Amino acid sequence: MLRAFVDNKQSNWDQLLPSLEFAYNNAVNASTGYSPFFLNTGQHPRLPSALLIPPNSSVPTVDAFLSEQATTLILAQDALQRAQDHQEEQANKRRRDHKFKVGDQVLLRATNATILADSIRPADKLRP
Repeated sequence: MLRAFVDNKQSNWDQLLPSLEFAYNNAVNASTGYSPFFLNTGQHPRLPSALLIPPNSSVPTVDAFLSEQATTLILAQDALQRAQDHQEEQANKRRRDHKFKVGDQVLLRATNATILADSIRPADKLRP
């Protein structure tokens, strides 16, 4: 998100963080169906344009608010579980289990493997 607002020199990113935080917390999450701000507080943030409209005078009771908040959190958890199940289904769509036997030849990606002979040599120029 920050990339869309930073200037060409990338020097003003720190000044944009408060606006970015507000935009992120007010955006509806695709997995939960709710904004992070709403899930934390049970209400939507007041935008500057909303200050022109008189506030709603009906304030829910504490019990009604807590009940609605609990229901919202359960719905969000259910939505997250459905999203996770869908992601798992998509990830496993073409995956297959490999059955290896002792003696089978396999390919090894050694980018993160350290070979003992390489690790005890004192200089890179002396490595094979």
